[in-house]
Amino acid sequence: SSPVQFDTVFGTDYTFEIGKGLHILMEYFLSTKQKEFSTSDLKGQRTYHHIGFSMDQPIDIEIKWQIYSLYDFLDKSFQIIPQIEYSVTDDLFLYFHGKIGGDINGNKTNGRLYQRTNSFSGTESSIGLTVANYF
Repeated sequence: SSPVQFDTVFGTDYTFEIGKGLHILMEYFLSTKQKEFSTSDLKGQRTYHHIGFSMDQPIDIEIKWQIYSLYDFLDKSFQIIPQIEYSVTDDLFLYFHGKIGGDINGNKTNGRLYQRTNSFSGTESSIGLTVANYF
């Protein structure tokens, strides 16, 4: 028989009439795959249970604040990502952002969403600026 992989996302969102519109979104992600599929997970786990929340609200026509959070139900790691979006033109945007991660159990070296390592893993706490031009 053929190997099986299952991925699904369930979500909901709503915009409240607070200020210029407070948008709140929640999504649940489930993925599982049999051993015939390769995995990039350092622990070799083949099932993921994540939940994500986001909130955003325009400050004015050019600026919007946003905050994203992700949580892994299996290893209890999380990330919180605050961000300010600035619209330079209709196509050019600046994103000032930070990333804060951790683990509810206090283990900072072993999470899927956050790892403290001697080399760059992409999950460390950080701050940054991203320039995006959409065509």
